[in-house]
Amino acid sequence: MVPVCRNPFNQQVLAALVCRLNFDDMVFDDGLRHFLSFFVLPKEAQQIDRIIEQFARRYFENNPAIFKSSDAAYILAFAIIMLNTDAHNPKIKKRMTKEQFIKNLRGINDNENLDEEFLGGIYERIVSKEITMKSVTDLMDEEEYRDMFVKGISFLKHGRRGKPHPRLIAISEDGTQVSWQIASSTAKKYMNLSDVVGVHKGASTAVFKRNRDIEDRDKLCFSLIGKERTLDLEAPTEQIRDLWCDHFRLIVDRNECEECLLFSDWFLTWGSS
Repeated sequence: MVPVCRNPFNQQVLAALVCRLNFDDMVFDDGLRHFLSFFVLPKEAQQIDRIIEQFARRYFENNPAIFKSSDAAYILAFAIIMLNTDAHNPKIKKRMTKEQFIKNLRGINDNENLDEEFLGGIYERIVSKEITMKSVTDLMDEEEYRDMFVKGISFLKHGRRGKPHPRLIAISEDGTQVSWQIASSTAKKYMNLSDVVGVHKGASTAVFKRNRDIEDRDKLCFSLIGKERTLDLEAPTEQIRDLWCDHFRLIVDRNECEECLLFSDWFLTWGSS
């Protein structure tokens, strides 16, 4: 997915989409839910900012009596996204209270407060029903999802010598091997996924640390940790990095389960002999 804030064409598409949406008399958080249903929301704060800014501008145009400016709508929308994470992320133990949510939004309406009942209603609806956002896989059917891994995607492959080079990375149909090749060549190299003992996000291996500027691209990097080597890859986007990491981890977990079952079968057979 090309970042919205960096691609002029994507900016034009976003503006055209927003112009077609109508939020007349729509409850603010319902409007935000509807708006976000069109997006695979990026992780970068600057890109989220650009998207939410467009929503706030359009909502204010359709409902000028609620806010004194689109800035107030923008701040509230961002606060709702933060509340949504706070309320529904299982890793967060201390949740934001309704009083804290309202207090954090004091003075956002051109130095005036929004109605507390209005904000309290938003808080209760978000806490009781999570805003669920699409992921890349939501836009694919099962066959498209599988083909993405089998047909492969171009990554930068980092090695022990020389500069990183683009390589087509793919997973075999039976899920037993990962291969890499020059896109224009049929010659492939392989790594058996049964040899992979871990999948690490970030540029943490010795191979990555050869590159002085790799820290700037840490969120794009991951490594397959094998018994005898590592496969160190840099994805075109963070979303693709996360998607492939999750898929590799599923394969590694499956292989570990199969090994446990084989050992269990052997142990039971041995014990009965």
